[in-house]
Amino acid sequence: MASAAKIIKFNKPISKSLKTFLLWGEEEFIGYTEENGLVIKIWCKVCARNKFAILSDRLVRGVMVGSLKAFIEGTSVVTKHQVDRHLEGHIHKLALEIDKRNPTEETGIGHIINPDNQNSLYNKQNIREAYFKMIKTAYEMALKPSMPHSHFEVLIKCQRLNGVQLVEGKGHNRAARQFISCIANAIKEKIAKIVKEKNFFSILSDGSQARKTKDEKELVLVRVERDGIPAYLVVSLLEMNSLDGVNANTIKKGIDSIFNESGNIPLTADAYKNKLVSATSDGASVNLGMYNGVLTQMKNNRTWLVKMHCVNHRLELAIKDSARNIVQYRDCDQFYTTIFHLFRNSGKLKSEVKKAAEALNITYYTLPKISGTRFVSHRRRGLTRLVHNWPAIIVGFDNALVNRNTTAEMRAKLFGISKRLHDYRLLCMFCGYLDVLEKLSPLSLVFEKKTLMVHEVKPAIDLTKDYLVELSNETIDDILDSYLLKFRIKYKDDTTTLVSSYFKDGHELKKTNAEFVDIELYDMTNINIDSINAAIEVRKTAVNIIKPLIDDRFSSLSNTVFESMSWLDPQFWTADNMYGDASISLLIREFKIPLEYAGLKVEMVLSEWNAFKLLINTEYKGVTTALLWEKIFVYYRKTFPNLLLLVELIMCISCSNSSVERIFSILTLILSDRRLKMSNQTMEDAILIAGNDPNFTVEERDDILNSALNIYLNKRRGVRLESMEGTDAALETIDSSDESSIDDEYSSTSESDY
Repeated sequence: MASAAKIIKFNKPISKSLKTFLLWGEEEFIGYTEENGLVIKIWCKVCARNKFAILSDRLVRGVMVGSLKAFIEGTSVVTKHQVDRHLEGHIHKLALEIDKRNPTEETGIGHIINPDNQNSLYNKQNIREAYFKMIKTAYEMALKPSMPHSHFEVLIKCQRLNGVQLVEGKGHNRAARQFISCIANAIKEKIAKIVKEKNFFSILSDGSQARKTKDEKELVLVRVERDGIPAYLVVSLLEMNSLDGVNANTIKKGIDSIFNESGNIPLTADAYKNKLVSATSDGASVNLGMYNGVLTQMKNNRTWLVKMHCVNHRLELAIKDSARNIVQYRDCDQFYTTIFHLFRNSGKLKSEVKKAAEALNITYYTLPKISGTRFVSHRRRGLTRLVHNWPAIIVGFDNALVNRNTTAEMRAKLFGISKRLHDYRLLCMFCGYLDVLEKLSPLSLVFEKKTLMVHEVKPAIDLTKDYLVELSNETIDDILDSYLLKFRIKYKDDTTTLVSSYFKDGHELKKTNAEFVDIELYDMTNINIDSINAAIEVRKTAVNIIKPLIDDRFSSLSNTVFESMSWLDPQFWTADNMYGDASISLLIREFKIPLEYAGLKVEMVLSEWNAFKLLINTEYKGVTTALLWEKIFVYYRKTFPNLLLLVELIMCISCSNSSVERIFSILTLILSDRRLKMSNQTMEDAILIAGNDPNFTVEERDDILNSALNIYLNKRRGVRLESMEGTDAALETIDSSDESSIDDEYSSTSESDY
């Protein structure tokens, strides 16, 4: 049996005199370190400059990597043989080719770093810049919630192939998660600073259960005023299982923990109590219960607190109540749900319908889910797509019925559905339903605005009710704009058909030269004027039902406190010199404690108000409300300090949970089927970044990334940031043993999270 021979390699330092080294004539490519007239270390300038590009080459592997590192980091074996062998080798030739393709100046990151001068300030700045690029890459990746952290490796590799010099060994998914964690911590610090500096804020919360794991999450946002504009900031994603279940007490406890001195938003007990002026949620009893709801408990020690049931949820509940009372519209919802589930469960059937749309030369639109809690615009979009796809669905279902591969069970379902699809009366009911939703949809979009203020709700509702009255008064003779006009009855000989005009596939977005195609539907039943009149009558009944339901759902907003906030909009001002005085006085009494805590001088408010009215009438007449307050907060904060305290309080009151729903949509994108085991901390980091990004300016974003870099360097790397004055950074090397504790810190969110 042959014994394995152990090869021992000795690297005994060999130096040469400077005179001898210069006689070799290779100083153009070879750098050197001189000491007492001797060259004690040499390295390759070209290879050092193109280190990362060379390492990304697939042919550079194994022993070649070791040889490359020797001539980048520097070798103490200074011999002519070493130099010649390197200059004639594949690695050096590859470096020369890279230099030709990407000529670089001897400045910036591409500058050759002297291995004996690693602690120079210049090299530390290079290291910091390289880390900053990687953290910025991680940030941009986190803004795409569906992108897994494993893609970070691809992004880094692409940058290196393009000549960007980055830190070696940090291009993997675990490093990405560490970068993202540091960015999230920097964002928490930024948000905490913003909330601390503000005089008032409101809380928005909503719960959701994971689709497969059934874990309950509670998402918490705050609304604050920033330069005259309401802003929503994501502050935490609570894991309710760790708080002993889901009930009003645990949710209240979880929300309170965010704002205690050890939470994400560290506030004193007095600040948390007196700065909170409003709380918004959906209408679940756990939130708005009369005796023990979360918001009720918050109001127990804050008599001024505004408890708000989300206005968009109220509108959706009013529509659901009306649909339940109208048999025809309830039937439309059920029919839509049946087709939606057929498409979701049968890819072949959906493919048949798509082929039919292609044959008809029209665009097929995917049907969204409208069951459950969906805002009006979602429901309208779904029904609009169904009506648009109607001809393609008829053709696709008819083709599936004659297909031999269709099962008997599926054929029975399709036969019944196809029969209903050929019923013109049902199609008219869908069109009438869409007419009603078309009048309600603008109201829903108003409620979804981020800048919505509570005094704007009632005027928007009154305007919508006027539109509904106009709709109910329409007859078949004066219909000008209705979905009922989409399908025209055509009489030819003894045949009656339906004709509808569609954009040709791909022509919907064309502003000029758009082409249309007329599609004719045969074998339709109930094609007569009576079907249209029946739809109009049902539509009228729906309006008469939904109006009182809306009044009932929004009755709590008809109170003097909310009506007293309308003076924020100059369009409501009257010529009365005393206008607004009573409303302002009422608000000061209602919110006396938080205003006094913020330092309001009551005696100065009305005088500032009179001066403010004069300023608006002379300098800002006709300016939109949003732009007006933005300018006032930026340029006149010192002129009207007390009046603007009251305005800030009103702007903090939120009446819609739409922003919370948007963040849950981001969370849905994050939690794909392959990422259901992701830890709560990793999820929270992701939504803190993606959810808060729209609130930050470019300068604030750069500050956050620099702060994240400082957190990362102070935690983990072989360089520690001690102080930062201007652009100078003092860095010191830390012992590598510190890294073991850091590894443990991140191990809880390792690969098992995917």
